[in-house]
Amino acid sequence: MRGLRVLHLATQSATALRFVAPLGRWLEGRGHAVVLGCSGRAFADAPRYVEALRGQGFAVEEVDYPRGWSLGGDVAALGATAGLIRRGGFDVVHTHNSKAGFIGRWAARACGVGRIFHTNHGLAIEKAGLFPAWAERVHLALERAAGGWSDGIFAVSAAEAEKVVRLGIAPAARVQVVGPGVEAAFWRRASVEAAEIAAWRARHGLGAEAAVVLGVGRLVPEKGWEVFVEAAARLVARRPGLRFAVLGEGPERGRLEALTRRLGLEGRLVWCGEAGRREEVRAALAAAVMLWAPTRWESFGVAALEALAMETPVIASRIPPLEALLEGGRLGVLVPVGDVAALEAAAAAALEAPAAAAARSRAARAVVEARWDEALGFAQIEAAYLAATPRGRR
Repeated sequence: MRGLRVLHLATQSATALRFVAPLGRWLEGRGHAVVLGCSGRAFADAPRYVEALRGQGFAVEEVDYPRGWSLGGDVAALGATAGLIRRGGFDVVHTHNSKAGFIGRWAARACGVGRIFHTNHGLAIEKAGLFPAWAERVHLALERAAGGWSDGIFAVSAAEAEKVVRLGIAPAARVQVVGPGVEAAFWRRASVEAAEIAAWRARHGLGAEAAVVLGVGRLVPEKGWEVFVEAAARLVARRPGLRFAVLGEGPERGRLEALTRRLGLEGRLVWCGEAGRREEVRAALAAAVMLWAPTRWESFGVAALEALAMETPVIASRIPPLEALLEGGRLGVLVPVGDVAALEAAAAAALEAPAAAAARSRAARAVVEARWDEALGFAQIEAAYLAATPRGRR
């Protein structure tokens, strides 16, 4: 098999580090040549990771993809992307995120790239009412156009795949569900040294022995962090020894810190900031007695999956992607979206019945090993690349 030259394009370097780099390493191990293209900007909820990617040995090309509406910036990004594609002689262009997804596929089509793919990490359509109707209509029109230029779309969950087909972005024959997956050997509780857990606790002032309830994710409205804070305030009244920590950064931090102070949780709830290294997330999950995911919207639920792999009990919102991941409640506890009392009650019940929570966690680990090892999804993506007939031969 001749190795392919593959260009991955992502709007922000955080996506490239978190989701694209593991796939890139796997593809390189299979004999393919991989180049990453992404913005070098630091965003409020997504720091700059270009140097980290280069430190992992990747060839990284910076393309300034604006995240918002910017006609001038978008035109400049289109020209830069087309130039990168022409210089690289790529067999495959694989895009990620909305902005790089549209511009990258347009440029790839214009430059005659033989195989074009896109990963839908979560459409900014029907997203818990976070965008005005006119913006969703424009976004949908652009997604439909780019879907027509794509040989295949990988959706990170069945819920996202259904949306792609239902909204007319691509026919079902060109849509595959490929969940993010995890490196199962890395995300294993036994892989974490006691010193790593102790260092993480000390770094965030959480004490050596306190039970810690964890949250992981960007500090943006759709993640429902105010529910986390309010439920924490209720639960700590009954269990004053509990501590709470959230790994993540974003534009909501100031508002959430103010809410923390207003509810008297200073010193009990720590906003830890962005976790730049996956080892920090793993240490946090190993230290935690449970993970809360009170999100209003999710395309998949990577933090929840990592918790399942680490045998850390999960309590999450009952939304389609998380309901599927937790198998309807068999692998974790599901609560209604935005229901502070239900989240508090579920957490209290889990703390009072640790054996039942541990049994769910053991079952979850077995499912992760059988179904969610990232190499399974990577092989599915490679197979799609190889199965696609290059456009020049059609």
